[in-house]
Amino acid sequence: MSYIKISSRQNEHIKFLASLKKPSVQVEHGIFLLEGEHLVTMAFEANILLEVLVIDEKEQYENVKTYLVTKEIIEKLSSLSSIPKVIGVGKFPTFTLTNLKRIVYLDDVQDPGNVGTLLRSALAFKFDAVIASPNSANFFSQKALMAAQGASLKIPCLTYTNEELLAKFSQTHTLIATAINKEALTLDELNINPPFVLILGSEGQGINEHLLTKANKKVYLPMHEVDSINVAAAGAIFLYHLRG
Repeated sequence: MSYIKISSRQNEHIKFLASLKKPSVQVEHGIFLLEGEHLVTMAFEANILLEVLVIDEKEQYENVKTYLVTKEIIEKLSSLSSIPKVIGVGKFPTFTLTNLKRIVYLDDVQDPGNVGTLLRSALAFKFDAVIASPNSANFFSQKALMAAQGASLKIPCLTYTNEELLAKFSQTHTLIATAINKEALTLDELNINPPFVLILGSEGQGINEHLLTKANKKVYLPMHEVDSINVAAAGAIFLYHLRG
């Protein structure tokens, strides 16, 4: 197997790859970075792996362009405290977006760890897609990718504004908002069949008021001794209850 060798952190291709940490650059080029053997292997198996950068010639991915680089280059590209042996470049996965019966919408969920964890929960409980508002954390940031542990490559991840969500689904799906108010049901009282959209709000502000008024159902988790729990933890409970 032949390798393309790069030894300088100032190499133009390395500088371009470093720029992929910015969501706008990812979207412009339709590609993103993957850190570590687990995510790179999943991308390879999903046939979306375009190239890899390795520091050890023993790391091989058949028919994938491979760069042999220095540890310093991997360090420049990595966001992990422990430097990975391999970094990959993947193209955004594509999915057939039909028959979406169970959808979760993240309304300004800004922590990438929460977004990644919710992606993983959505996949585990057989949801059909995860949609996020533009102000939510990037699905393909390194922290979100690590938290999702490959779920980002297996479930559709879309970005819609609140208005786009309403235009697309309000006439066909029941909109379920997680909120505490006089109209809200406890989760045990919620009896709903798909198609539906489960809306989870931001860590600090909850769901946008306009979106909340458009919801067909409102639901909350009764709690003891605390006012709230992390959105990823609460979301996993809702997702399990509404699982496919």
